[in-house]
Amino acid sequence: MNFADCVKETTTATSAATITLTGAPAEFQAFAAAFVVGATNIPTRMKDDAGNWENGFHTLTDAGTLTRTEISSSSNGGAPVTFSGEARVVSCTMHEGVMARLAR
Repeated sequence: MNFADCVKETTTATSAATITLTGAPAEFQAFAAAFVVGATNIPTRMKDDAGNWENGFHTLTDAGTLTRTEISSSSNGGAPVTFSGEARVVSCTMHEGVMARLAR
């Protein structure tokens, strides 16, 4: 598992399967600044302003793209989410999926 602090970017993605990253707010770092391309099992949370969210693990496929490797939980009963809200963010965060892996 790979983890880093203060990693958050915006996105226009409607699916968390492949997330095109569009930049980090000033007080955060981009995924490509925190992880090397090819880093796997990055714990992520994607959410929008309509209340949709998905926790899981992603791989940094290239400097501007995350690819889903696993869903831990979601606002859609654990199934993939189609994001409909305008503001979408993806961040590296500790969630219950991380805790479950650490408990093994």
